[in-house]
Amino acid sequence: MGSRRRVAERRKTKPAVVGGMIAVVVGGAAFGVYALYGAGAAADDRTQNTSASAEDHKPKVKTGPLSATEVTTTATTFLTSWQQGRVSAAAAATSDSAAATALLTGYTKDAHLTGVTLTPGTRTGDKVPFSVKATVTYKGLSKPLTYGSSLTVVRDTATGKPRVDWTASVVHPDLKDGDTLVTGESGTPPIKAVDRNGGEITEATYPSLGTVLDGLREKYGKKA
Repeated sequence: MGSRRRVAERRKTKPAVVGGMIAVVVGGAAFGVYALYGAGAAADDRTQNTSASAEDHKPKVKTGPLSATEVTTTATTFLTSWQQGRVSAAAAATSDSAAATALLTGYTKDAHLTGVTLTPGTRTGDKVPFSVKATVTYKGLSKPLTYGSSLTVVRDTATGKPRVDWTASVVHPDLKDGDTLVTGESGTPPIKAVDRNGGEITEATYPSLGTVLDGLREKYGKKA
């Protein structure tokens, strides 16, 4: 009888679904299911602990305002590298190395600017003004070029490192993002010929004076 009761009791046991697996809770099976849960929980705990440990060992990203040293050092690195023609190093000190590389490369290649001297001015907060002296050389002619510009240093939110906030105006204050600096022939400068009453004389109005106007442009246009 005792044996029959145990068999009957076993038959009354219903399957239990645990974690997507079907386990019959009978004798040692119950312990097995418990161990499965326990192992899973322990594994989860270990994963969480490992993740937390990895987070703890991650380098802290620096935040907050830039120090005077960070601004000055970053500006000096950028300007010195640019002046020395080390485009990659200069671009790496900016917030957009690709755009900086393109424009700084064109500064020499397309604008034909050489002998660049960059002199930083007095820092004001995160902004550093600087003066530019260079020589434009094109088809055997050379002319000096001087102008002033400025740069602003910002903190990279991903790395925490200070970087020059890149815009095309850093290279020249008249440049907009997407612009390039190019040196080339400007064409014949225009002149304005007027009659005794101050009215403009054009080739369209006086076709017979076309050659005369061309001669005036050739002779006086370069002085305009």
